[in-house]
Amino acid sequence: MVLFPTEQLPLHIFEPKYKDMIHHCLTTQSPFGMVLTYNNGITQTGCSAIIVRKIKEYEDGKRDILVRGQERFQINKIQQEFAYFTADVTWLVDKEATIPQSLKLRFLALYTKWMEALHQKQHLLLNPEEDRLSFVVGRNLPLKPEQKQILLQIGSEVERLSFLSDYLTKYIPEASEMAETKRLIQSDGHFENIFPDLDHNQDNLD
Repeated sequence: MVLFPTEQLPLHIFEPKYKDMIHHCLTTQSPFGMVLTYNNGITQTGCSAIIVRKIKEYEDGKRDILVRGQERFQINKIQQEFAYFTADVTWLVDKEATIPQSLKLRFLALYTKWMEALHQKQHLLLNPEEDRLSFVVGRNLPLKPEQKQILLQIGSEVERLSFLSDYLTKYIPEASEMAETKRLIQSDGHFENIFPDLDHNQDNLD
């Protein structure tokens, strides 16, 4: 699972080692790290998470919590002093760069077309001056886990907006076709919820 900075995500904690970890984080008010697992390994770039709310606690120690992404990090060394892994990390800071107005306007126009194609205009309320706009929009797009990981690893807001602009340019036509198919089927009174996940039809973006 990939978490973006500023993203809020509900989690169900049920494994004993993670129950211990969350208990520690709640007791010490400390963050924990989230990284993407793949092929029995993990990626080296992740995002720290802070627990913002305890939603529900179960008698057997399971928990439902809400977390918020904070900062990106790079793993230097993994340790296992407890049931769960810990790591020495380097906190990643974005390269400072002025975002060209032409890039931002193109990106916002593409995102608007995407949401309009899916008839989701209610999600268009964006603050164009958001500090890391790419992460705000990225969490609302049907990116594959590996695409989300690429976005997380990019250390420049300019490059992230360019990455997402290329993604939107490629998949807006597909989104329009799917939305129209859904509309036609629903107008005939058949199958209310057959709109497929877009990420099932995506190719990896280099």
